[in-house]
Amino acid sequence: MGQPPDPGREYWAAAAAAFLERVIAARGTWYAGRITDPPAELAAQLAALGYQWNGPDNKSGRGRLNARDTWRRSFVRAVYAANDTRNGGPGRSVQLEVGRKMPGHGVVPPYRPVRGRTRRKRRAASTPEADRWAFGGAAASDAGRRDWVG
Repeated sequence: MGQPPDPGREYWAAAAAAFLERVIAARGTWYAGRITDPPAELAAQLAALGYQWNGPDNKSGRGRLNARDTWRRSFVRAVYAANDTRNGGPGRSVQLEVGRKMPGHGVVPPYRPVRGRTRRKRRAASTPEADRWAFGGAAASDAGRRDWVG
């Protein structure tokens, strides 16, 4: 059997699904949000479970995303889980970035910015077949027009 689910990921499930919807709606442009530290009551509950929310980023793969700490990695995992087609997600190619910790200002608590975007589709997929050079369109190569042939 595998590991039990990340308790932070379970906490973030609804917020991550909403974030993913907004990222997809942004259609390739960056959509930004904020991840604050957990409230004191939740931090105490997580600590009782042995979950160190402010511990180092414990990524499981070899990707380049630095989520900075365990709490932000839980959000990233929740976004990827919401996107996973095995969980009923859309299965889009999503890029996420987590920024450095920003200080609080007045009523705004300290946070880390997070942003995401979907990858744009390649141009060839949206170009009509007749205009694609590889399929015999107007820009296709014609060996008869070469000066070294025949």
